[in-house]
Amino acid sequence: MNSVKYKGLFAVIWLSTSTSILAAAPNMPQGITAVGTCLKKIAQDRISLTISSESLTPNPSQSSQEATQEYQKIRNEIQKMKLNNQTLETSFSVGEVKEYDGKKTVSKGYRANVSLQIETSEISRAGEILAAAVKSGAKNISNVVFFVSTEKHRREYDSCLGVASSNAKEKAGKLAAGLGVKLGKVLSVTEGFVGDANSNGPNFGPRMAFAMAEDRSAGAPAMETKLIELSVSATVLFEAN
Repeated sequence: MNSVKYKGLFAVIWLSTSTSILAAAPNMPQGITAVGTCLKKIAQDRISLTISSESLTPNPSQSSQEATQEYQKIRNEIQKMKLNNQTLETSFSVGEVKEYDGKKTVSKGYRANVSLQIETSEISRAGEILAAAVKSGAKNISNVVFFVSTEKHRREYDSCLGVASSNAKEKAGKLAAGLGVKLGKVLSVTEGFVGDANSNGPNFGPRMAFAMAEDRSAGAPAMETKLIELSVSATVLFEAN
């Protein structure tokens, strides 16, 4: 008896589900779907780099003082440059340096590090920034990164949406002509990325890190940027008559 009820219930559930699926099928959107794309090259418009000063002495206070004095020289030189769209961020650390001499761990003193992260839109002055760091006695320059700013990325992306939409309409028109139907109104639109300019954005892109040479008259290396690809898509469903 229990077995019969179970089978009957199963049959009702199966029939109900199947009926829903069949009923929904005629209401599914009918038309032509086309995917439009926009591909452009964007020039990187920002540079970010970190300039560090450090000192190693037997006393943590002394190390901190010496590293801070050197840092102030670096910061003053950078401030004098009056870089456009400049942002500065400071980080500080101090800690004991220990090494194993083959028998035991011995203290080598305390190393203090003060770093200045610089971001600016004046990529053309990258060499000048490095030269100023060398002149100020910087011990290390690292995390040199070129990237596309958020403002430029948004502006370029928005302009690409119109191009991708027009491209989708053009493709759909050709499909409709080939099928002998007329293109009707737009039923749905979905935007999307094929590729993103900021996949190589802040904290990405070409990097270089190098310690300052003893001969500080050697100058800074030439620095080149690259064009970043931005690719946007628009998937459009058109009514077909």
